[in-house]
Amino acid sequence: MLAYLVLTGIGGAPVDEETIRRFDRDDLPEIPFQPDARIVWRNHDGSVVFFGWQAFAEVAGIGSHWTVDAGGLTAFTGHCWPRDTGWTHGADRSWAALLRAYLGDSPDPTALRESLFGHFTIVSLSTADNGWVMPDWASVDQLYVAETPSGTAVSNRAGLCARAVSPANAAPPRSLVAAGWVVGLGWIIDQESGYWEVERPRAGSLVAIEPRRGAEVVAPPVSALYPREPEDPAPTYEELLSEVERDLRGTIRAVAELPVADRVLSLSGGKDSRTLLAVILSEGVQDRFRFETSGSPQRADAILAQTFATRFGLDWSLHDPSGRPPEAELDNLLMHVYLAEGMTSAWSVSARPTFSPGVAVNGTSGEGLRWGKVSSSGVGARTVEEVVGRVLAKDPFDPLGLLRPEVRAYYVDFLTGWFHEQVDLGIPLISVPALYFHETRMHARAGPDAVWNPRLRVDPYMTPVCIRATHRLPLDRRPDLRFHLDLQRRCCPELSTFPLTGTAWTEAMYGQLPDAADYRSIEPMHTRDPQGRTWRVKHYDAYRSAIEQAVLERGNPIHELLDRDRMLSRLAKGGEHEGRARLVWGLLSAAAWTGQHERPVTFTRG
Repeated sequence: MLAYLVLTGIGGAPVDEETIRRFDRDDLPEIPFQPDARIVWRNHDGSVVFFGWQAFAEVAGIGSHWTVDAGGLTAFTGHCWPRDTGWTHGADRSWAALLRAYLGDSPDPTALRESLFGHFTIVSLSTADNGWVMPDWASVDQLYVAETPSGTAVSNRAGLCARAVSPANAAPPRSLVAAGWVVGLGWIIDQESGYWEVERPRAGSLVAIEPRRGAEVVAPPVSALYPREPEDPAPTYEELLSEVERDLRGTIRAVAELPVADRVLSLSGGKDSRTLLAVILSEGVQDRFRFETSGSPQRADAILAQTFATRFGLDWSLHDPSGRPPEAELDNLLMHVYLAEGMTSAWSVSARPTFSPGVAVNGTSGEGLRWGKVSSSGVGARTVEEVVGRVLAKDPFDPLGLLRPEVRAYYVDFLTGWFHEQVDLGIPLISVPALYFHETRMHARAGPDAVWNPRLRVDPYMTPVCIRATHRLPLDRRPDLRFHLDLQRRCCPELSTFPLTGTAWTEAMYGQLPDAADYRSIEPMHTRDPQGRTWRVKHYDAYRSAIEQAVLERGNPIHELLDRDRMLSRLAKGGEHEGRARLVWGLLSAAAWTGQHERPVTFTRG
């Protein structure tokens, strides 16, 4: 893990020495691990200063997250490797040194961004020339920027930026605008962070550093998730399917070759993780992976995953959090709020994150390969307002009505403006809902959740090939939902014949197949046993007092946003079903942040 902070002066002025002393220490509360190593690096005139704190660099043979030579400093967060080849393991060079050689002296870092796999940020600083700070192509890794009268702070930790721009010993003010997003949606989709004075640039942005002038955010002309150039002729579905297959196979092979003792795939009964399982089986590397499912044994996902494990001889286990006491749930939630710095709901936390020397693989971004209810909202629409209305009907903002009407209107206005902006940039109406869905899920939702988990996490779908595939289809072929089914049929046809949880393959996916009748007869599997419900619903009454104690605290600034009467009503019925409980967890996460009740954690190997 690497936490970093870059400070730049304005107009070539050196960074203030008092500010440097403020960060020249191991025990900063914003850093969620005990550093094994720390660095303070300055360029030739002190106008650019880099602070780095790292731990667990032995994982996967990383070695070090930074390297320094006569030309400057190169560092990276998260994980990254050349998409087509991976790194050469056992070469006695750190990943940072390998990355420095790979980057060379390229004057255009964006040209290299998409050639690297992973969620990461690269920091490239020159001793006497220009430099840059650049997240991965979809900005899953988080980038924060704060401006002061004397310079700029750049970090992957919003709290470090906030500390840099706040008076010494003053608590940085927290953003109510950000909290409103978490209440109404579960994550933040504008440029807010958890702090008023810290911004999170748009997905695809980078920070260019010119010592004589300072730092500047450079945003992409259009979303990085949308294909840059029109293709003539447009690729066929079969061509895109083959590209996606090659891409997923390459990632799985790279993961299978990582020098780690443990590789685990989060396995459910749905399309995304099952497709990854099909690739793993096709590559013949299933013996290099463990497979794990979270939920009660009565849940349909667990039943199906166990069926897969029995049929294919997988090393499978079930993590059942149903017996977790309310105190542990609240502790995990408050820890997530600290790690994510108020950026997302803690609903996705199924276990307390702990250090592991292995790698965890998940299919979170597999939604990018299909056009679901939100992505297909642009089909047949003629105006932006019509599209926004459809999106909000299918994926409502603040469906419980927890926010005051005028507050809710602010966020809906922002969403409408965002859709207008994309159309003005030339994105077809039919593509804007999918772009919204993909960008918010990856940059806004998956990013804050993934970045500070103390283990190497890989999402094979998080690539330009996979996420752009549906956008590259001819307009008359959208929406298209065939990728998962056809990938399973290519890699492990038998897997595609098992039921799915909660849904089924559709006519649009199998109607053209000679064995369409076989797929038409497959019924979805539902969780029928009440014991199979999510543990948060089953035990909501036990959690309720702790939830109300945090949310109803008088003096919490979040009450400036909330309709108190509706909130009390919704809290009383929060355990009726999973959808309602999920929204209550977003409210609780936001209130914990604005009330400053987060629970710091310091990860160690123990």
